[in-house]
Amino acid sequence: MKSIFKHLLTVFMTCILVVACNQTNTPNPVTTAPISTSGNTPIPIGIGVAQTSNVALLGQEQVIGAKIAEQFFNEKGGVNGTPIKLIFQDTSGDEQGAINAFNTLINQDKVVGIVGPTLSQHAFSADPIADRAKVPVLAPSNTAKGIPQIGDYIARVSAPVAVVAPNAVKAALKINPSIKKVAVFYAQNDAFSKSETGTFQETVKDQGLDLVTVQKFQTTDTDFQSQATNAINLKPDLIVISGLAADGGNLVKQLRELGYKGLIIGGNGLNTSNLLPVCKALCDGILIAQAYSPEHPSEINKA
Repeated sequence: MKSIFKHLLTVFMTCILVVACNQTNTPNPVTTAPISTSGNTPIPIGIGVAQTSNVALLGQEQVIGAKIAEQFFNEKGGVNGTPIKLIFQDTSGDEQGAINAFNTLINQDKVVGIVGPTLSQHAFSADPIADRAKVPVLAPSNTAKGIPQIGDYIARVSAPVAVVAPNAVKAALKINPSIKKVAVFYAQNDAFSKSETGTFQETVKDQGLDLVTVQKFQTTDTDFQSQATNAINLKPDLIVISGLAADGGNLVKQLRELGYKGLIIGGNGLNTSNLLPVCKALCDGILIAQAYSPEHPSEINKA
């Protein structure tokens, strides 16, 4: 039975990814008749993502995608005529919030599976709870090394940083082949950012580039003047940032305000349109690698 629900979660997460990547597209009319809910108890699926705190810039998009996918999935007939019902719990911005959310979804809401959490750092704390309870978890955005190895009931649909990071650096080199010196920034209090920066730094060295400095910050920081100035003084041709949307966006903004004009690579934590309200026009020149399917028949792929 658990394998059935794990398959259901996989299909559901595929729907989320499809609608999230095509929010600007006009959806095709649904021709399938709506499901009949008479006598059918909805299948409860937990959505444990960040809806508050500085992590909410990422979690808000996941909530929207989940709601759209729920409607889409149910309009297609649900599971043999049985609808799914999403139950939301806010993981907030720390590990304890994720633990509390997962415990509530499993023990109180009795969900058959969970989509979440938003951050890899939260996953390392909360996922073992679900694995011990044999409740399948699918991570929409946990790309740190070691996530699938947490347990047999843990999986992810996001591309691992080991795949994404090297392609981002190669894209920067394609745009500017003269890149030689690289400065790296990362959030030292975030497990994913620490994992991601290791991959970025390894890629920089593998490409024969000079890693001139590694600057640390906290995801709660708002003032990056010192780290940004130290890096800019070394005249880097490329800057790589591993952090979250709020801190990463402010760092980008301050780098530009201090005069840095080169390319900036943003890690997966910056992979959200909610970054734009933070650094606004100063976001120009950021490269963020994202997985997508060229076979998907979207309007963008047809263009």
